[in-house]
Amino acid sequence: MQSAWLLLFLLCCNCLERPGKIEGFDKAAFKKDILEIIGAQLQQAA
Repeated sequence: MQSAWLLLFLLCCNCLERPGKIEGFDKAAFKKDILEIIGAQLQQAA
């Protein structure tokens, strides 16, 4: 299960690093939320 979270993290970070803006979407806030969720999941799994 941890590998699935790691893959999701890498995919999200890759998408969020691409240039461009999406109207009404805060990339930095989304990335922060994803990092917090994955961190919590990894702590819970440990």
